[in-house]
Amino acid sequence: MSDRPAVPGHPADQRAAPRRNVIVPVTVVAADGRRLVGRTLDVSAVGLGLTLPENVHLGSVVAAALDLPTQKFGVLAVRASGRVAYSALQPKTGAYRIGLQWLTISEGTLRGLRAYSIGGPGY
Repeated sequence: MSDRPAVPGHPADQRAAPRRNVIVPVTVVAADGRRLVGRTLDVSAVGLGLTLPENVHLGSVVAAALDLPTQKFGVLAVRASGRVAYSALQPKTGAYRIGLQWLTISEGTLRGLRAYSIGGPGY
């Protein structure tokens, strides 16, 4: 999670859907071709919170790839594009906290993320 306490109204803490905290590796490909490897913080049917070693600018469209472990169904593979809705340097770690809003995502993956984010049966 973030090194700072939750602040109501802060962009990183605004939630349009239930989110599930999960830390797994994530690969992001930026519009300029940079391939960045980071880790997730939380995931939902609306977007993804993650940290990256380099900044990705607000409004940028990126491709994201991550695998979410499930208890019953093995791995939920998420391959989607998203728009950077939040980006801030975390001074204590030197990493950037990024918030992505999904743009292009398959219906099957979206259904899986909805169930995963609320801890549905098997997730």
